[in-house]
Amino acid sequence: MISYSFDYSRRARKFMLKHEDRVHQDALEEALIHAIRRLTNEEVNTSDVIAMKGPFKGYYRMRVGDIRVIFKYSKGSIRVVAIHEIDFRGNIYL
Repeated sequence: MISYSFDYSRRARKFMLKHEDRVHQDALEEALIHAIRRLTNEEVNTSDVIAMKGPFKGYYRMRVGDIRVIFKYSKGSIRVVAIHEIDFRGNIYL
């Protein structure tokens, strides 16, 4: 079985602490696991994940309600998920 390790940037951790009533770490990590499984064709689900372009090439954007998560992951027996940023839809791309 593949295990996952989550690495939050300082900005992402700060957003989660500030909005802990709206963003739950366990739910976010579960959604990220499903998104990565979709990207690697391990499962089919309806998570909204898009490969980013431009300066964020190599990253993915996942939509969770009105919150956006920008992340990248490494392939291997232990998948490291680097969460670059979490913010509301209007602020994430600034």
